[in-house]
Amino acid sequence: MSVHSRTEYTVGWVSALPEEHQVAQALLESTAPALPALPGDSNIYVLGRIGGHNVVLVCLGSGDLGPSAAAAVVGRLFSTFTKIRFCLVVGIGGGVPEPHGIRLGDVVVSTPSGENRGFVNYDFGKTVGGGVFQHRRALDGPPPVLLKSVTQLRSSASLDNRVALHLSTVCEKLGHEFAYPGDENDRLFASSYIHPSGSKDCQNCDQSKISRLRNTSWVSPKFFYGTVGCGSQVIMDAVTRDRLARQYDLLCFEMEAGGLANNFPCLAVRGISDYADSHKNDKWKKYAAASAGAFARELLMVIPPEQVEAISAERPLFIGSESIRFDC
Repeated sequence: MSVHSRTEYTVGWVSALPEEHQVAQALLESTAPALPALPGDSNIYVLGRIGGHNVVLVCLGSGDLGPSAAAAVVGRLFSTFTKIRFCLVVGIGGGVPEPHGIRLGDVVVSTPSGENRGFVNYDFGKTVGGGVFQHRRALDGPPPVLLKSVTQLRSSASLDNRVALHLSTVCEKLGHEFAYPGDENDRLFASSYIHPSGSKDCQNCDQSKISRLRNTSWVSPKFFYGTVGCGSQVIMDAVTRDRLARQYDLLCFEMEAGGLANNFPCLAVRGISDYADSHKNDKWKKYAAASAGAFARELLMVIPPEQVEAISAERPLFIGSESIRFDC
C-alpha cells in the first residue's frame, strides 16, 4: 500500500489503551508510510487499509484517558486528515451482565434503543430534591451509513466465523496473551458482595457469593447492540452499575465516546473486559480488546467506500473555542 496524501483517508480508528492500539495495527490489511507531522498536531498516527477504506489509527496518550482527552485527540485527527468522515471508537468496556446475559469477552455496539440514540452521558446533569440526579445532556447517535452497515453485519451468517478468524490473526501476531482466558476466569458475583480490599484477584473472594458461572457451552464472543453509557469516571461498583443500567437501559460503560458523539460522527465498539464492579481485574483486557477489534474490522468490510461521503459534512466541529469543519 502506498498512500501519500492526507486527503485520501476517510476513516479514523480511535484507541484509548496500548493493547487496543496493538490490536488495531494487527488487523490492518496493509500499512502505509507515516506522513510528516503538521504544526500543532502532537498525535502519532498509523496509516493502513481495511476493506477498501484508507484508515488512520490513533491512540490516546499514556494515562490521558476520558472524554476530554479523546475529544482533543480526535479534534486534531479530523483537522489533519480533512476527508475523514467518521471514526470508530474501539476497545474495552465494563459490561452490564443482566438482564441480557452479557459475559466477559462479548462485544457491545452503540446503536439506538428506545429513546436513546446509542450513547448516554450518565454523569452529566444536576442533582435535585431528594438527591435525584437528572440527566441533562443528550448525545448524538452514529450516522445512518454506520447503522445500516451494522444491521447488515448483524444478519450475516458468517459473522462468528469471520470474527474467530480475526481473533486467530491477533493471537498469531501479538501472542497468546490475547487468547481466550478460559471459562473458569469468568465469575459474576452478587451485586452486594464487595471485593476484599487489597486482593489482586478473586481467589480469596467468597465463592458462595457467585451469582453466575460462565456456561461452558457459551460461544465467545457474542454481540449486543444498544445503549452505551459514557462518563468521565470508571464504574467499579455493582450497585451503581445496576442502578444506572436500569435508569438508562445501558449495556456497558466506557469513557471516551461521550467526548466525541456530539461533534464527530462515530460509533463505539466495546469488548467486555469486566462487569463494572469491585472484582475488576485485567485477565480479560487483551482478549476483550481483540474481540472489539475483530468486530470493527468486519464492520469496515461491509461499509461501501463510495457511501462514506454520504455522511453529513456540514455540521461544524467545536474543539475548545475553535470551530472545525470538514474539508468538503
